[in-house]
Amino acid sequence: MLDQVIKRGKQRGLDMVIVELPNNRDIIGSSFDAAMTAYRVPTKAIADKYGVPYLDFNARAAIPSEDFLDLSHVLPAGRAIWERELAAELARMYNDGTLRETLP
Repeated sequence: MLDQVIKRGKQRGLDMVIVELPNNRDIIGSSFDAAMTAYRVPTKAIADKYGVPYLDFNARAAIPSEDFLDLSHVLPAGRAIWERELAAELARMYNDGTLRETLP
C-alpha cells in the first residue's frame, strides 16, 4: 500500500517524505526490534526506489518517557520536541533542494 501512495504522489508531482513516528524507547527498549526491522527494511526499500527521504530522528529527539501517553503517542510537551525536530529537518531539506518550494 505504501508503494502505491508514494507512486501516486510522485505521479501527481508531489514531494513525498516518509517519517518514522516517535516511540518511547525508555519503555520499549529492544522489545520490538524484530518487528520494527520487519517493516523498516521494506519501507526503506520503497523510499530508495522512489528517491523519497526516510526520516527517523527518534534517537536525537530525546523525548522523555513522561512526555508520552503510551508507547507511541506523545503528550503536548513531547509533541513540541517532535515538531521542532520535524520542522528543522524539513527546513534543511527545503534549503538544500531535497524538497521543492513550489509545485510544477
